[in-house]
Amino acid sequence: MKTVIIMSVVTFVLIFGGIIYATGMLEDAMKTSSMAIIQPDKPDFDRVLAGLQTEQDRVAAESAEVERIKEELKIEQKFIADEKIKLQSILAEIVELNAVFVGKQDESSVKLAKVYESMKPAKAAPILASLELEVTYEIISNMKERQAAKILSYLNPDLAAKISSKMSMKGDQG
Repeated sequence: MKTVIIMSVVTFVLIFGGIIYATGMLEDAMKTSSMAIIQPDKPDFDRVLAGLQTEQDRVAAESAEVERIKEELKIEQKFIADEKIKLQSILAEIVELNAVFVGKQDESSVKLAKVYESMKPAKAAPILASLELEVTYEIISNMKERQAAKILSYLNPDLAAKISSKMSMKGDQG
């Protein structure tokens, strides 16, 4: 490192000396301090070296800090990877449970459809009308067409239209 600094100073001095010589000032400069160009003052040289050492210490400290941050980042990346695996496992479990839930919900809708199919349409319609639209739709969509049509005829026209519209969007035909 000292060699680089000395070489830089010597190069600067040679270039600067060439400029001074070209302008005719080299002779005056040589008379006043011939040794100052070749050998810098000891206090200035020590001050420059001290400044360079301080800078080198700062760079070393920053390098150590970067390494510490890299290690923390590796730890965080491992933690995130582990958490991602856990979340994927939880998601798979949720998908599985949702499939079971949907299956049971479908079973329930089929059972309810059979119950309402066995009832007289005039008695089943008011009960179905009091349920939520989605539940009523699920029950009617699981009925035989003929019985579903009879029950729809007893429902409020607006409700029957909503259910029919929903059935047409889903591609259900009863």
